[in-house]
Amino acid sequence: MAERTQTNTQIRNFYSDGYAYLNTRFYNTNLSFSFSPFLNKDANGRPNYDTSKSVSTTVNFEGAFALYDMAQKLIANPSMTASVQVPCNGATLTLERRNANPSEVFFSINKNNENIQFKFASYPVNNASGFNVVESGLGAFMKTVEGYLTGINADRHLDKLTEDYAKLKEGQSGQQGGPQRGNFPQNNYQRNNWNGGNNNYRKNNNGGNFQRRNNNWNNNNNQNRNNAQQSWETKQNTQNISTYQIQD
Repeated sequence: MAERTQTNTQIRNFYSDGYAYLNTRFYNTNLSFSFSPFLNKDANGRPNYDTSKSVSTTVNFEGAFALYDMAQKLIANPSMTASVQVPCNGATLTLERRNANPSEVFFSINKNNENIQFKFASYPVNNASGFNVVESGLGAFMKTVEGYLTGINADRHLDKLTEDYAKLKEGQSGQQGGPQRGNFPQNNYQRNNWNGGNNNYRKNNNGGNFQRRNNNWNNNNNQNRNNAQQSWETKQNTQNISTYQIQD
């Protein structure tokens, strides 16, 4: 069975007063959503959320695109009431606009007979085009999902995947005498360093392109030819025919 790590990286949080707090994360190669229900408000009127009753699930790229596509359509068509349901890991995620005037867009999770709903914030707009709200919360959510789909901010998460795998192997080596951490490269997901390390390429300041560094090629090539010539001459000189004797 293939070995797997459990790696997650925080993306951002969304808050819906009176409904829920929504946490989004990278989880391995999936996108994770965690819903925590509204609890109460403190003495200063700030909302509190019950993280002990959080309900979570993850979506893959296909499920994430279904959410992204629906969010995009709801923003582009403010009078449209529609919904999409995404089944995932024993749960169902639903993104829907229930009312158009005023606009009410909800994102909810149903898992293990528990249902938590999150309502996206919006701002009213007065203009002649008929658009009466800016779907600010839904727009921010859509861009977050788009970031997952396009890999934005994923480089650090991929680095962590490699590091966590190395830690996993290191722990196993301590128990089973397996390979050490040093045998696992940690640079699988590192950014290319054009100026250091393997300086095979450098940036051309004039054209902006990358050129292969051949600074020492001619010198090395000439030196190699000279060494080869000297070696050939040396080999020729080692067989001096005057040292041979011909018997009668």
